[in-house]
Amino acid sequence: MNVRAFVPFLVLLSACSHGAHTTHSTQTTVAGDNGTALVIDGVTIQFTDVRYSMRQTLLNGVPSPRIETIEGRPFGVRDGVFFIGDVEYGAVSSGTTVKVSAEGVFVGDEKRGVVPAAKGEK
Repeated sequence: MNVRAFVPFLVLLSACSHGAHTTHSTQTTVAGDNGTALVIDGVTIQFTDVRYSMRQTLLNGVPSPRIETIEGRPFGVRDGVFFIGDVEYGAVSSGTTVKVSAEGVFVGDEKRGVVPAAKGEK
């Protein structure tokens, strides 16, 4: 077996494994009466008149975890509590609807606070 015959193959294989990285990200400003909605842990979160952004990077076709923000801050349901950035808006249970708009954050019809000021995204 001629080992030198495999060298070009190994060089080609190495070049293919270092192919170009593909990235894809989206950013959406949600406005209007209908806006958009997500469901997280059974909690429906409706957005109106706020900047909602979803970013996800594809590296050689493999997606990274999604990064979703409201006005540049992470949000979600942690230990049964809805939060945006460092601000917590109290307990929410599965089946609850949280409305996030320029008027504030509402759980059902109860206003729980205002949306934190916009934060620049990197």
